[in-house]
Amino acid sequence: LSDGLETGYRLAAGAFREDATNRVILLSDGLANTGETAWQAILDRVSEYAGKKITLLCVGVGREYGDELMEQLADRGDGAAVYVSTEDEVRKAFTERLTTTLEVRARDAKAQVSFNPSAVESYSLLGYEDRALTSEDFRDDSKDGGEIGPGHAVTALYRVRLRPDADGRLATATVRWLDPDTRRPSEADRSVDVFALAPALWGSASVRLQVDAVAADLAGHLRGRGSGKGGTWSLAELIDQADRLAARTEDPAVTELATLLRTTRDLG
Repeated sequence: LSDGLETGYRLAAGAFREDATNRVILLSDGLANTGETAWQAILDRVSEYAGKKITLLCVGVGREYGDELMEQLADRGDGAAVYVSTEDEVRKAFTERLTTTLEVRARDAKAQVSFNPSAVESYSLLGYEDRALTSEDFRDDSKDGGEIGPGHAVTALYRVRLRPDADGRLATATVRWLDPDTRRPSEADRSVDVFALAPALWGSASVRLQVDAVAADLAGHLRGRGSGKGGTWSLAELIDQADRLAARTEDPAVTELATLLRTTRDLG
């Protein structure tokens, strides 16, 4: 992995064009087991080239996939990480979605959510354990964020416990990013009221948000297996949600999610 990256970066540096997208594409199982195997040394080299405006796209392959290293490489390389396991996914990654994966619309994007303590008793972010930033780092543009390509979206989900009779403002969400060319920072924010969490509004929420929530809850079940902890919904409830969303969207990926939920249930 280390030697392949070094060769790719050396070739990209030799063909560097200031007015072009200069990117190395790494196909790997993410298992650094020959050559330089110390993660930090590899990550430092990737950061060095990212500082020279040569970015990295990580394409994961293989049954034994080291997703943690590949995600960190993509993070340090100002790029993205995708995983492909079928011919159809390969075609999408290198044809249909290649432009959206290679180009960058927002650099070092960060999101921060400030909850109203008078309305929220407790909260926890689902996932992103390796991408957490301190509050002080949010407006420190020297701290690395994520790169967002055209047509891409990122969803951050929180599990929230409200205080009794909570009302009014629930939270304020702020996003900050750098222009990919000028590196000029921009911010946008929006507040959300407690009313937005009313169960009656769930069915009218964004379909994509509903799908993301179902997928995240499945991940909670899988991560909590054997520990007595799991997702918010039961597997039966999740299957009902996924079936409804699959019929509504006619999206093969959502149908696949419903199938995966049934497999999880059947495996106990």
